[in-house]
Amino acid sequence: MYIYRTDVWCNACGEHMIRAMKAQELPLPFGYDSDNYPKGPFPCEEADCIEHCASESECLGDAIHFEIPKHALIGAETSTIGECLTKSLTEEGVIWLRDTLSETPCTRYQKALHTFWRETFADQLQEDC
Repeated sequence: MYIYRTDVWCNACGEHMIRAMKAQELPLPFGYDSDNYPKGPFPCEEADCIEHCASESECLGDAIHFEIPKHALIGAETSTIGECLTKSLTEEGVIWLRDTLSETPCTRYQKALHTFWRETFADQLQEDC
């Protein structure tokens, strides 16, 4: 996982950005700030919420595609989202996910996303029940 401009990116997208910057001969500053250059790669560790690659539908990693027709998407929703970077949730993250999943999803996108999260984190959601 890479951090760049206050967002998180999968390894494939982070490495792609670095290659593009190096091709433009942008130097890697010592002690650089992640606002100026991607930092990483970092391991995907426990998180308090679920994070996906910020490249969204342009994700070069394991992007997730939902079978949702374009006309059913609302606002910023897309039928493809970036790779899920969260591999495990903290105790607070499980509480957050349970609360989120207890809300009634309004759109087909939200329903698909909730189904993906429910399946991906099924083991953690069943713990402590």
